[in-house]
Amino acid sequence: MIPSEVFKEYVKAILISLARHRFKKAIVINGHGGHLNELKEIAIEVWTKSQLKTVMFHWWIALEEFTKDFFKEQSGHAAVDETAMIMAIDNSLVKKELYSEEALATNMQGVDVYPFHGTVILHKRGEGLPTFDIAKATEYFEGVARKVTDIIKEIADKWDKV
Repeated sequence: MIPSEVFKEYVKAILISLARHRFKKAIVINGHGGHLNELKEIAIEVWTKSQLKTVMFHWWIALEEFTKDFFKEQSGHAAVDETAMIMAIDNSLVKKELYSEEALATNMQGVDVYPFHGTVILHKRGEGLPTFDIAKATEYFEGVARKVTDIIKEIADKWDKV
């Protein structure tokens, strides 16, 4: 795991560099569950120092309802949604043969476990299991891309008006 301070300094340096090169807006699409608070702090600090408008987009959180509607169940870590996204990008990266029932664990509110006791983390027991369906994965990926684009365009349009 990357230490918080190292992560913050690295991302902040990238964004400050963009601002120095006259970028006015930046989009960071977070593809992993860590460092949510750090990314928010970075966006605030970078705005304060450089006036770079920044979207920190945690796609799996922002699209939780879309995912639930699409798959008709909850998602999770290395579960149906994340596995579908990787399959759509490069199916050879998903190793179905490594998937097992022993890898499953359910994340429970109020229970912190370190290290976590599973590699596929479900938010609701029995929901979010990977389907390994490439057609559905591609359809989901395209839907996510459309939703992300729409949300970011809406934000950018409002920024341009204020």
